[in-house]
Amino acid sequence: MDNIKKCFSKKVLAGSIIAASVIMSGGVVIGSKYLNKSQSEFEIIKKELKKREIKLTNVSLEKEQLEKRILTLNTKIKNINSWKDKKSFILINKSLLEANLKLYTKLSPRIQKIIIENVIETAKKYNINPLIVYSLLHVESTMRFQIEHSRVLITIKGKKKYVRAVGLGGIVWEWWGEALKKEGIAQTRSDLFLPDVNIKAVGFVLNEMYKKPTLKGCKSKDESMLRRFFGGNFKNYSDKIDAKVMSIVKPNLYRY
Repeated sequence: MDNIKKCFSKKVLAGSIIAASVIMSGGVVIGSKYLNKSQSEFEIIKKELKKREIKLTNVSLEKEQLEKRILTLNTKIKNINSWKDKKSFILINKSLLEANLKLYTKLSPRIQKIIIENVIETAKKYNINPLIVYSLLHVESTMRFQIEHSRVLITIKGKKKYVRAVGLGGIVWEWWGEALKKEGIAQTRSDLFLPDVNIKAVGFVLNEMYKKPTLKGCKSKDESMLRRFFGGNFKNYSDKIDAKVMSIVKPNLYRY
C-alpha cells in the first residue's frame, strides 16, 4: 500500500512539474507578446515624436526666415526714407549748382546740363556731396573741360615721368588709365576731355582715395580724400574746395 502511495505521489509531482512548466512556458510566450507589442508601440511613439520634432524644427526655421525677411524689409524702409531725405538734399544742391554754373558764361547750356547731370549722378553713386564734386572741378580747371594741365614730374612704377593731367577734374591718365579702363569709364586719354567721362573718373578716384587711411592732420576721411586726390597731404588744396563750397552755399543761407 505504501508503495502504491509513493508511486501515486511521484506521478502527481511529475504532473505538477509538467503543468508548471507548461504554465511558465505559456507565461513566457504571453510576456514575449506583450513585450513585442510594447516595443512596437514605443517605436510608433518615437516616430511620432520625431515627426513632431521635425515640424518644430521647420517652424523654428520658418520663424528665423521670417525674422530675417522682416529685418531686410525694415532695412529697405530705412534706406528708402534715408534716400528721400538725401534726394531732397541733392535737389537743393542741384538748384545751387545750376545757378552757380551760369556764371561760367563760356559754357553752352548743353555742356552746363551735362556737367550738372553727371555731378549729381557721380555724387549718388559714390555717396559724396555733389557740392564737393562740383567745387573740385572748379578748383582743378575753373570748368574748362578741354584743357591740359601744367606738366608735372611723378613716379610711376619706380620710374620718373613728366605728365599732364586732363580736363575738368585734372585726371592723370598715366596713373589712372588702367583702372579707368577696367571700370569701363574711359578707354583712352582723349576720353577724359569729355565732361561726362571726366566727372565719372573724378568720382572713381575720390572713392579710391576715401578707402585709404586718413592722412595725418586731417579732421576726417573726406578731408584726407580731397588731399590725396591732389597727390599728397596739402591742406591748402582741401581749403580751396571748402572755400568754393561756401561761396556757393553762403549767399543762400539767408533766404529760403
